[in-house]
Amino acid sequence: NTTNLNSGNDYNTVTECTITNYTGEDQYYGISSNGTASKTNDNITISNNNFVDCLGAGIDIETNSDSWTISGNSFYQSAAIDPDNDIYGILINTGSGYTITDNYIGGQADSCGGSSYTLNSSTRRFFPIYLNTDAVSTSSIQGNIIRNITLNTTVGTATTSGIFTGIYVTGAGALNIGTTTGNIIGDTTTSASNKITITSTTSGGWINGIYTNTTGATTISNNLIGDIATSNVSGKGYTFYGIQTLGSGANTITNNKIGSINTANTIAIGGASTASGVCQFYGINNSATGLTSISSNII
Repeated sequence: NTTNLNSGNDYNTVTECTITNYTGEDQYYGISSNGTASKTNDNITISNNNFVDCLGAGIDIETNSDSWTISGNSFYQSAAIDPDNDIYGILINTGSGYTITDNYIGGQADSCGGSSYTLNSSTRRFFPIYLNTDAVSTSSIQGNIIRNITLNTTVGTATTSGIFTGIYVTGAGALNIGTTTGNIIGDTTTSASNKITITSTTSGGWINGIYTNTTGATTISNNLIGDIATSNVSGKGYTFYGIQTLGSGANTITNNKIGSINTANTIAIGGASTASGVCQFYGINNSATGLTSISSNII
């Protein structure tokens, strides 16, 4: 979607569609943007659609694109898959000023419904929302629900993005995550339909609810992270971070809930059978060098 005109592909809306593969064919991206230098694809609205059976990303925004609104969409698989690559719900690698609100990622039906969104026996990882933005303007991630997911992998990535990160943000952009309406990653109950279950045949993999590594100021507030469990297999350990912040930007982390004060075992990392596999749990881990405030959170 490059252009020879004086501007990019701007002010378009895609709404109320089901975007899926043609029978017998694979679909890598539902919507993809690669704009033209100095002619960005901007002010696009993607709303209230179903993205079904995308084997790369439901929405992929790569070059020379900016200021999209992605709202009210559902991203799911109609059956279990064995992917050949890392999987993303929303993948953004350019621009800033994005608004990502009220989307559902998970399940085998819209609104995270049906059976679990299942990725089987692969060397791949899963990132429901992934942003790498520049410093021009602030992006906002509000009210998204990520749940009803089963990830079976053979990798044990023990750095940054890990094997699963619900919301992953990097780059130079400023971010508001949950400041208006909190995002839900899993739940704070133990309902099977909300659960995120992760199994790896390699020990040591990192699991993040929310991960940021930016030079811009970031506020993370009002988010719920829970109902996340790993396998309970001898010799297989995991490291869990509810919220992890790095980078040189300032961070404000407030009023988030990780786990539940009412329901036991809403986060279960390892177990009695894990034995020699080392498991580590961090509710909030801040390694950022910018000014950071952490207050009024419940873990």
